[in-house]
Amino acid sequence: MRAAIGDTLHIHTNHLGTTEHLGEILEVRGLDGAPPYLVQFRDGTTRLLYPGPDAVVEHPTAAAHPAPVHAPLSPAVPSHSPAVSSPQQVAVSARRIHTRPGW
Repeated sequence: MRAAIGDTLHIHTNHLGTTEHLGEILEVRGLDGAPPYLVQFRDGTTRLLYPGPDAVVEHPTAAAHPAPVHAPLSPAVPSHSPAVSSPQQVAVSARRIHTRPGW
């Protein structure tokens, strides 16, 4: 399981009478997107957890978060120039993984 800050953790349930849990991932404390995750659930509680087999990480779709529009650097630079970042590069560089020494 891999996650990034801003992804949604969806914990399904297999018990009757219990609800599914949805929460936003605030911190990723493992290496390369691995657990544990600091998650804030919709009811306001925040928990540090290792998701079980009934949990799924849902990544935001491109339609939900439109790519930012960049102005051209100058009229002489064509839009296909490698100097202009692609929307994917911008989205990846905006992700941060919080780490603390000793954790």
